[in-house]
Amino acid sequence: MFNKTHFKLKNVELKLGKVNIGKINIGIFKNYGEEIPKDSINTKSEKHIGTLAPDIFQDKILIIDYPNKRISITKKLPKKFSKANFQPFIIKDGRIKIPFNINNKVENLLFDTGASLFALMTTEERANKISANKIVDSLKTSSWGVFYMVYGRKVNSKIKFGNKQLNPATVFYDKLNKHDEFYDKEHIWGITGNAYFLNNIIIIDYKNQRFGVK
Repeated sequence: MFNKTHFKLKNVELKLGKVNIGKINIGIFKNYGEEIPKDSINTKSEKHIGTLAPDIFQDKILIIDYPNKRISITKKLPKKFSKANFQPFIIKDGRIKIPFNINNKVENLLFDTGASLFALMTTEERANKISANKIVDSLKTSSWGVFYMVYGRKVNSKIKFGNKQLNPATVFYDKLNKHDEFYDKEHIWGITGNAYFLNNIIIIDYKNQRFGVK
């Protein structure tokens, strides 16, 4: 997919509710993703047609309210979120790395909304250090169309974000060492996603490069 020529739509006006994001270019990956039936295109049901990249939110504040299933973009942080637990993040090539305190050691994790199913994903070796021996979950997942198995164990170590103790979680890993090279290259402990924050509101402050949890 990455070695092929792809088309794009230019100057498409994009809005989030009443917020006008402006005119953007949209890349098109031919023959990728799920096909939308032609007879449903004009219906009122929501359609998943693509992915938003972080560059849309630069110089803005993105608020994701998981419990109430809401998302907001603002240029000024509302007062009610001022006491959220904020930590500075590192951003590289659009990827956000946030600090977790794992066993009293600060470790950077990639925050990936695409990793929706997993609170934590890391190497088998690191998973062994923070979890019980018993595998409590397993499933087949995919990365860019390639399917493989991942295994989950209950975390028995303390994990915090700043001063906030995070809820008990399951840490996942694969036995193919599929992402180990990526973790090392990016200098991260692993990946975290939506699953760790489903009971929280998160604030991604791109203006000040800080990540908040409320």
